[in-house]
Amino acid sequence: MSTHNPQLIDGTANGTISKGQLVKYLSGGWVACSSAGELADGVAFNDAVTGGAVAVQIGGKVKYLCGASPIADGAKITTTAGGLGITAATGNLPRLKALGACAATAYGEAIWESDVTVLP
Repeated sequence: MSTHNPQLIDGTANGTISKGQLVKYLSGGWVACSSAGELADGVAFNDAVTGGAVAVQIGGKVKYLCGASPIADGAKITTTAGGLGITAATGNLPRLKALGACAATAYGEAIWESDVTVLP
């Protein structure tokens, strides 16, 4: 069994955020990613509402919420337009690498990747 020990930063939600959503920092607070394939700044560690406290995972091993399609072990992961994890495709900016397979709509574990490049 592996341990879950993410690096966390505290912040304020600028919208409703669900635990495991890929998020970005915008206008003084955190919001769920809203464009498919965009560069995420972190992964929400807890649920939050507008103005509420949110902890954001930004390094190490993180837990994310998978979108409508399963993700294979070792796959590069980016975001859907709703902030859910999805297998990255050409032109995407992946922030995560799957640490084990993840079933659709389930929580999965991934390695946070600091060095990000556009997938060819």
